[in-house]
Amino acid sequence: MPPRVTIDGHPSLRIKFRNKILYRQNLTSPQDEWRSDYFLARIDSFPLRLSIHSALQSDGYIILPDTIFHTLDDQQSTMILMEHTMRVFFEKYALPKQPLPTLTDFLNPKTHFLEPSRIIHWTHLSTYFGIPHYLDPIFNTSPDQWHITLHCLPTFSSLCAFSSVTEKLGFRRAREIIHQEMARRIRCLAKWKRARGTREYLRLLKLGYEEMRVEAGKWEDREGEGVWGDCPGCRIRPGFVCDTMHNAMEE
Repeated sequence: MPPRVTIDGHPSLRIKFRNKILYRQNLTSPQDEWRSDYFLARIDSFPLRLSIHSALQSDGYIILPDTIFHTLDDQQSTMILMEHTMRVFFEKYALPKQPLPTLTDFLNPKTHFLEPSRIIHWTHLSTYFGIPHYLDPIFNTSPDQWHITLHCLPTFSSLCAFSSVTEKLGFRRAREIIHQEMARRIRCLAKWKRARGTREYLRLLKLGYEEMRVEAGKWEDREGEGVWGDCPGCRIRPGFVCDTMHNAMEE
């Protein structure tokens, strides 16, 4: 760990999680590290603010509990995912003039697919520090943004995981949109004839949310380009998703 940094009279924000110290790296100036004053200003709990400030003054970092993410899994892939989420979290909340979290903050950097577990980790961090998660714009958004989101969830397993997340966070409209999308994809893959397809689609829509996740699980590993055959967004404007997703990645 590099020498301690003081920014405008306040220690920089550094975090120890398990056996690793996290801090903002590859900077042109140490003054660009995460700022503890900006981060502490977001925390309502005075005892917690005092505890964090004291730890930074005495040790140069704060220690996060090993179980903050409700798991003791220490596999490399899991640790990389948790570390990436923490870095995005502190990048948003410990620097000035940062935008609210967006869909791209929760995408796998290599596949550009949405990983609902990243959202879960984010909410664990926000709960621990008592900071609002500010995820509402991701779930309460426009149809074109929902089109992008659903294309970032190409598998039934990812859709089911995202459905569970929306239910836990209480986003009812989002939960219903995902419910309808799972029914649409099943109908698309089943290739039922028109009359039966309508009946089966209505039957699927009447399922409870957990029942739908169970039903969708039966179709795992059978996904493919076929699920986009009757995608409403793609039919409105072919190529829309690719163009919009590319623009979103560039922002």
